[in-house]
This record gives sequence, structure tokens and C-alpha cells, in this order.
Amino acid sequence: QWPERMAFEGWEDQAVEDFSLVQEMVRAIRNIRAEYKVQQGHKISCTISAGGKFEMIQAQRQSFVSLAGIDPDNLKIIVEPLAPSDEAISLVITPVEISLPLAGLVDVEAERERLEKELEEAEGQIKRLEKLLASPFAEKAPAEVVEKEREKLATYRDTAEKIKQQI
Repeated sequence: QWPERMAFEGWEDQAVEDFSLVQEMVRAIRNIRAEYKVQQGHKISCTISAGGKFEMIQAQRQSFVSLAGIDPDNLKIIVEPLAPSDEAISLVITPVEISLPLAGLVDVEAERERLEKELEEAEGQIKRLEKLLASPFAEKAPAEVVEKEREKLATYRDTAEKIKQQI
């Protein structure tokens, strides 16, 4: 006798949706930690505005502590919306908001200077490529070379826009 497929019980959809939300939240926090070069072993503070997902997120508290590198003593899970803060990074993963106060971990001024330097380099490349593509080079060079330069230009423009948003 072969095993038979289990009947659909209905609880699976909500469990998968909840797990996907937790997974996306952990991924977003890890990305911010990497982007701001927070040391791996360093635990960070976190406030989560869970809204209607409060109980589910509270039940997953240990997942955030262990998988996202959150300090268990400084993890706050609340129902009400987060207050805006200039000293914290805010993430929105519908229907949840996350606030990561990185002010003490990241030298804000040094990070701003680094971003401004990256922006300056990107804008320099944008000007160089725009000039190149406006010159006779674009008419004389092989189409694939011109297309490659246009792709580089689009990439630098995208990078510059992201840096401006971070500044």
C-alpha cells in the first residue's frame, strides 16, 4: 500500500504566511547589519511595531534574537505605530514596522562622509559616461560596446539614487 496524501486542513496557509513574514523580517535586519557594517557578534537593539501580528511575533521572539543578532534585553515588540526617529533606521515589511537604533554602533558622520564620497565617485562616472555616449564614439563603436556603456550608466545612476536616499 502506498502512502496517501494528507487532506488540506486549512491551517497551513496562515502558518506559511507567518513564517514568510518572520523570514523577511530577519533578512531585512541582517541586510541592514551588513550594509552598516555592524560586527557579527554585536547584538543590536530593535523595536518592532507588530500591529495585528503582535502575538505571532511575540511567539517568534527567540528567532529574532538568534537569527537576526538582536539583544534580547533590548527587543521591544509593541502594537502601536513607531514614532519617527532620525537616529534609527526604519524598515517597513507590511504589516510590520521595525526600528533599529544604530546611532551608537555606527559613526553617523563617518558613514555620511563615506556615502558622500561614494556619491561623488558615482556622479563622476555618470558624467564621464554621458560625455562618452554623446560623443562620436557612440556612432562609431560596435553596438554591443555602446549598449554595455549604457548599462553601466544606468547602474551608476541607480547607485547614485540609492546613495542619495541613504544620505
